[in-house]
Amino acid sequence: MSFSNDSHFSREFKVLFLCARVKLDGPNRIKLIKLLNTKINWDYLLKIATKHKVKALLFRNLSSLDENLVPEDVLDNLESYFHENLRINLMYFGHLLKIMELFDSKNIKSIPYKGPILALNTYGNLSLREFVDLDIFVHEKDLTIANDILVLNGYVTNFQLQGFEKRIYLRLHRDILFYDTDHNVNIEIQWNFIGKSFTYNTNFFESPKNTFFSPINNKQILTLEPEDMLMILCIHASGHIWQRLSWICDVAEFINTNEIDWNNIINKSKGMGFYRILQINVLLAIELLDLKIPIKSINLLSFDEYSYKLASNIIKNIYNNEKPKKGRLYRSNMRYKIRESRKHGIKDFFKILLSELI
Repeated sequence: MSFSNDSHFSREFKVLFLCARVKLDGPNRIKLIKLLNTKINWDYLLKIATKHKVKALLFRNLSSLDENLVPEDVLDNLESYFHENLRINLMYFGHLLKIMELFDSKNIKSIPYKGPILALNTYGNLSLREFVDLDIFVHEKDLTIANDILVLNGYVTNFQLQGFEKRIYLRLHRDILFYDTDHNVNIEIQWNFIGKSFTYNTNFFESPKNTFFSPINNKQILTLEPEDMLMILCIHASGHIWQRLSWICDVAEFINTNEIDWNNIINKSKGMGFYRILQINVLLAIELLDLKIPIKSINLLSFDEYSYKLASNIIKNIYNNEKPKKGRLYRSNMRYKIRESRKHGIKDFFKILLSELI
């Protein structure tokens, strides 16, 4: 199903794409070994792996090969990073469990997602995903008490607004940031799963209804149903214009480890106005990371020529790693293009412009 010309990819990027996955199957292992027997710029490979936040996955897969294929100093660098990433992730996980207990004690319904939860449930190992904060959803009505609990337990925030200013902030934003300054831990308490720059047809992301409990570390953690979580991952990646491979990896691994009801997610994405975003994410995961989904599901997704074109342009931008396009006009224009509704696209376009100017 390949639609992009991979001849313009460097050997280092080809190695990165093969390693940016939890399981390396036989055919891809052979491809990787063949690549490693050619001339690899190891410094550049480490640089792009760091930038795309897949260095832990790179270590997992390279360390499983014959040690003669990878220079010792490269493996040492990767192993050191791998263990440091695990240390940081364990610290974040400890803070998450602590916050969950604090919220439970006050009957605050909260949903942690991404971060350590995604690492454990999707990657199967806390060490394999790289993240820098905790994302925790709470209902807007519980924000005040959640804020008070965190501050009382040593977390710091700059959010001090009251009255009219507070109401305006809650309307224009979707999170409050908290910090544990002693351990350099960042926490986002969110009342919406996606950024305010997105326009959509339903308020699902402000009040999720399809949730269930998932056992994690002997604790029952409230979790979203797979189709909802996949949609959030797709929207999150699109919000950053897919400039980091790890976000595409999240989508691919989540599909690999969950039974997705494709009729459900297609109907839901169309109803919300995110169908093209879903299509692009799946195309990128298939093209770059060899995502395998049933042909029936591919037919249901009905990829059109425009989605292929957008995905191909995004892949070119990933490869042009040294000079990523981050300008306000580029981001606004890309957002317009990835929305199937012209009305949504125009609204998003000006939301991004205004948010950048404020």
